[in-house]
Amino acid sequence: MRALAAAGDPAGALRHAGIFEALVKEELDLPIEREVRELAESLRRQIADRRTPVRPTDSNVATVSGRAARIALAVLPLADLGDASTASTSAQWREALADELITALAAVPTLKVSSRSASWPFGVSPDISALRTTLGVTLALEGSIRRSESRVRVTLWLVDTSDGHTVWAERFERGDGDPFDLHAELASLVATRVRESLA
Repeated sequence: MRALAAAGDPAGALRHAGIFEALVKEELDLPIEREVRELAESLRRQIADRRTPVRPTDSNVATVSGRAARIALAVLPLADLGDASTASTSAQWREALADELITALAAVPTLKVSSRSASWPFGVSPDISALRTTLGVTLALEGSIRRSESRVRVTLWLVDTSDGHTVWAERFERGDGDPFDLHAELASLVATRVRESLA
């Protein structure tokens, strides 16, 4: 995080701070150290000082047949936090869930969703500013998956690509049942949450 800040990428540093905070809370249930909080707040002030408002004419907004402008969003690959024993099935599971997420989010009238072939080459934890510049997206959906023999935990966060701030985040935990039903349920819930967070 400090390396990114020193390199002149406060948005990237802030994004990594958000990921660090989410993982500490999820895995250890501990408060974030004061030094990390203060650094994150300093980064937010830097970004706010130079932030440029997004205008309807920007490439990351699309107007369809005179209807209200839509917000451009990219669904990124989900990080696998499982162990080696589940790596093979987890890769298939993650890709299938990503497809469901893209399909469900693309059905939201206010969103314009990049295809998987366009967004996935950026990989897990990409440079958000590069994502915004290349794909013209305002938002990026990131996340992680952890599976056990009987449970699956999916943690997702929606990031504003202009400043790296987390717009929405939530953890979903379910029994590892039929993947078709589980993917459809999660995708529907996420689409609803994202729509509500942007209302």
